[in-house]
Order: sequence, then C-alpha cells, then structure tokens
Amino acid sequence: MVISDFARLGQVSVRMLRHDDALGLLVPDHVEPAGGYRSYSPEQLHLLNRLAAVESSRRMIEKENTRSPDHVVKTLPAVRLVGRRAVVDPEVTGQHVGPMFEEVSATLRHVDGALATPIATYAEADEGMEVAVGYAWGGPARTGPRPSTRPTGSPSSSNP
Repeated sequence: MVISDFARLGQVSVRMLRHDDALGLLVPDHVEPAGGYRSYSPEQLHLLNRLAAVESSRRMIEKENTRSPDHVVKTLPAVRLVGRRAVVDPEVTGQHVGPMFEEVSATLRHVDGALATPIATYAEADEGMEVAVGYAWGGPARTGPRPSTRPTGSPSSSNP
C-alpha cells in the first residue's frame, strides 16, 4: 500500500512516516528503485501503532514538564516566627514536618490566636533539606542566645 494510504490508515502524517524511515524505526516494506516511492505492508500497521503510542507518550511528558508546579515559590515580608528548625534527609522531609509543627503547637496552645498562621520554609543545604516550621508571632521577641543543632536525618530544636 502506498505511503499516503498507510499514513491515513495509521492516522499519522506522511512526513512522520518519512521521519521514522530516516531513523530506521519503521522502514517501508518496499521502495521503488526508479522513483523512491515507499510502500508498506498491512502487517506493518501494528508497528506504526506502537510508534504512535510512544510519540503520544513523549508529547504528554513534554507537556508535564512545561506545566506549573504544584507549589508556588514567592518572596514574603519578614515575619517573626515561633518554631523549630532542622536539617533532614530530603527523601523523608514529609515525615518530619508534621511532628515539628505538633511540637511547636504544643508549646503555644495556651496563647489565644498563636496558631493562626502556620509557616514552613524549605531550603536545600549541604547536609540535606533545611526545614523551618512554626507560627507567625506578634508577641515579644525572645532575648538571649538561641541554641541550634543540626543533625542530618532527625529534627533539631532551635528558636528562630
């Protein structure tokens, strides 16, 4: 069957068939020596369908890479935070965030309105993922030294 009929049956363009031929992905069953006309056998249709499925998947992947992410990165004004900071293994960051928030909220439950604005920040660090969680704080600033330890893999305590 001639290339145009094969393309129509396979629901692809003639240009795509020529491209696949040039790459050696789907070589015509016969090429006329005098004019170079390509023809395909009906048995090759299943190969064309596999290639079309691969091309469709490739396009979907490309679209996914151009979509906006599930999170938004933006700059915020400075906020005083009562919270905890830790450097954790990036593979298990999510396992630490909840318990860190729970630890902070347990110390603030007695203060009305203190748990109104939760904040979390994440930054890549040499040791892992630096995570800071807590709540916006309008109360007095803490004075004195602020201890900080940073073991990789488990949350550490500090008062940012």
